[in-house]
Amino acid sequence: MLIVVVWPEARSYDNFWTQSGRRMSGFSDVPLNIPSGAPLFHDTFQAKYVTQYLEAYINSHVYDGTTLRSRILFDQQVQRVEKTGGIWTIQTTSTNKLSQLVHCSKLVVATGHTSIPNLPAFLNQEVFKSPIIHHKSFGEASRSVLNDSNEKNITVLGGGKSAVDMVYESVKRGCSVSWVIRKSGEGPALFFPAPSHGRYRNSVESSATRYKACFSPSSFMPNLWLPRLFHRTGWGKKHMASMVIGNDEHCHAPAEYRTRKGALPGFENLDFTTS
Repeated sequence: MLIVVVWPEARSYDNFWTQSGRRMSGFSDVPLNIPSGAPLFHDTFQAKYVTQYLEAYINSHVYDGTTLRSRILFDQQVQRVEKTGGIWTIQTTSTNKLSQLVHCSKLVVATGHTSIPNLPAFLNQEVFKSPIIHHKSFGEASRSVLNDSNEKNITVLGGGKSAVDMVYESVKRGCSVSWVIRKSGEGPALFFPAPSHGRYRNSVESSATRYKACFSPSSFMPNLWLPRLFHRTGWGKKHMASMVIGNDEHCHAPAEYRTRKGALPGFENLDFTTS
């Protein structure tokens, strides 16, 4: 089994929060407990508690005399992946250039589309004296650059969730932030309000139900009658279109992109076009 840890302490920062609440976090055999008095926002919490939970989990779980931590290969670069006779073979190279082979019956590729930082070149970049960093290094930068009294003007490029996280952290640390998003894109990421309704503690928890999953045309959904009704009938398609419009209105209303009193110039440009 090859495990990749995606919540390392080095990449975390003070205002990095989870999107899922406490009831959706942690494995079924060990609950994820948040310390009493820790800040909560509609049952979501600071991401550092996920890191602490995973660290404790891989140390305490032992299978066939081997802990989960000892099964994790750190600082490895995958060189080759092959499948022969139902068995995967992964060749890796460590930072000290040592090569090894890993064999497994199941393989999950979870590197994402942007695991390798992409830092674009800028005009006259050679005369720019302040640091230029990727979100992958923002955790360290939050403990160095954002603590530097000479670095209080921050510019963030991009409109995805990582950009949102960096903007929020920088503002909370007292910096003046300029957020640059290309005009050719679809604007910033959709900001879905955290509050939910009924027995659900936040909107993510509500959207994770089996019923709500039927609204998503996902290839992972079983071919059941309800998803077919929503996505393959004339009535269902009209209903889905009205739901998309309703969700857009639901997300726009609390933000008040064009009517918020006291908003800084350019705030209306955060009005997204995604749905």
